[in-house]
Amino acid sequence: MSGFEERYGQIIQEGYAENPAAQGLPGKRGRPKQSKAKNLLDRFQTHRREILAFMYDFGVPFDNNQAERDISTRREQPLNKRIVQKNAWISHFSKRVERYII
Repeated sequence: MSGFEERYGQIIQEGYAENPAAQGLPGKRGRPKQSKAKNLLDRFQTHRREILAFMYDFGVPFDNNQAERDISTRREQPLNKRIVQKNAWISHFSKRVERYII
């Protein structure tokens, strides 16, 4: 296991070597904008323990599919509610038209 951690650390260091921190431009205030690769490397370094958690605890899922499914079902509920409301309105409208024709 320590071999994997060492290799992970080496990969992070190689990434930092290829994507150095952004240098500020003279006369410009504030922090310089970092590249997306540098931001990703920072997250990999900061959340190292969480990323490698599945190596120590086999109960930790390797992917995030269940969480994504949980979110997607919540997104579908309002859509289903609108469909049901639309169908109820269509039913009501068709009954009124039917009464008018008869």
